[in-house]
Amino acid sequence: MASSLQQGINAAKAGHMQKALNHLKDAIIEEPQNADVWVWIAAIIDDLDKQEIFLEKALEIDPNNIPAQRGLAYLQKRKRDEVSAKNDKHLSD
Repeated sequence: MASSLQQGINAAKAGHMQKALNHLKDAIIEEPQNADVWVWIAAIIDDLDKQEIFLEKALEIDPNNIPAQRGLAYLQKRKRDEVSAKNDKHLSD
């Protein structure tokens, strides 16, 4: 039988996000030191703050995890861009 992580990945790839989330929650319990679990759960949730926390956790476990590095860099750029856009809007008021 496939691991909870693999079941979560399969469900996510099939577009079944709630099912994927349930499997990945199980995977966190089964494999809390597996950085891929944290990367995948970050990938399927919508909350940017939680995504950042989960990606940081993945990097804490495996500092060389490329998907976690890329995901965190993307989130940080996105946050900077949002702050910049807000500042530009206030300057034009």
